[in-house]
Amino acid sequence: MTDKEFRRLRRHDLLQLLVAQGKENIQLETQLDETSSQLSAEQKANKRLKAKLDEKDALIEKLKGRLDQKDARIKKLKEDMDAWKNSRRIQLAEAGSIAEAALRLNGIFETAQQAADQYLYNLRIQCGLEEDEFPLESDSQNSDENESGEIQPEWESEVETEMESEPASELTCREHDKAEE
Repeated sequence: MTDKEFRRLRRHDLLQLLVAQGKENIQLETQLDETSSQLSAEQKANKRLKAKLDEKDALIEKLKGRLDQKDARIKKLKEDMDAWKNSRRIQLAEAGSIAEAALRLNGIFETAQQAADQYLYNLRIQCGLEEDEFPLESDSQNSDENESGEIQPEWESEVETEMESEPASELTCREHDKAEE
């Protein structure tokens, strides 16, 4: 309303306008109070949320630190595991070479046994002995078990039997001939 319009209004109309503005003022004040209380409630909620977020951020940082520690430990364990695998491979390779060496030695022993058998056979032929007089192996040697029930390799039982009996393989042809006379 303009100034002219206010001047034309009567007193009663002006009072009604004042009462309407007063009511509107009271209504706006109550809205302002409600809005202020809502604002303070929202600010409190924001402070709580901010505190919770700060706690969560601190927890996240702590978890990141632990995760970094775990990653470092996993890396170290992987390195240890790789080192163990490599050492195990070396051990297996060495075990393979030890097994190969044992097989080679076994072959050497077999060859030596064959040579010893051939020597005894040739000795028997040179002396003109029968197999009964100069046995290569006795029946007791065929058993793989000794008196205590333990299983022995064949060459150990042969050595024990030869040591128990008269060492016939050490006799030369001349000594055998003299013993026969």
